[in-house]
Amino acid sequence: FEQDIIIHSIKENKTTNLTTSGITETDPFWSGDGKYIYFTSQRLKPSYPFGLPNAKVYRVALEKLDEPYRMDKFNELFKEEKKEEKKDTTKKAAAVDSIKPITIDADLLMERLEQISPSLGAQSLQWVYQKGDKTTVLYVSNHGEGRNSLWKTVIEPFEANKTEKINGTDNSFGFDIVEVSD
Repeated sequence: FEQDIIIHSIKENKTTNLTTSGITETDPFWSGDGKYIYFTSQRLKPSYPFGLPNAKVYRVALEKLDEPYRMDKFNELFKEEKKEEKKDTTKKAAAVDSIKPITIDADLLMERLEQISPSLGAQSLQWVYQKGDKTTVLYVSNHGEGRNSLWKTVIEPFEANKTEKINGTDNSFGFDIVEVSD
């Protein structure tokens, strides 16, 4: 009766069950860089037969990743940039060629689990958006004043996660999120 997150590689025709925990993991979203999967779960008990009363939003690193070191980020600030001598007309083709395949290291995967949403209330994942190093996770939660609202948690390297309610979304249970390109 419980749901798992399963990934299927079309190229390899291979299916991988990421979560075999015996409890429900649902609403999966890939991170924009393909390094994480975000999902909703109630980690302490199965959802059958009562559902997910106190679900939270989690993310799991698909590989054993080291977070960037502060010194590496500091050194990037003072790195000399090379000047481009001629205009690159194959920019789009190069971007397609630079797409890295997604790597999944299933060994001890659930030990890399990280809770994103607050510990109070119940949450339901709605959307994950990533721009550069900044990831925004949108979810419905009742942790604020006991009423469902849309909340966001912003994750950035070297910063504490920032969680805030999105104004005008009180008493909401779900949203249709539309992504608009810049």
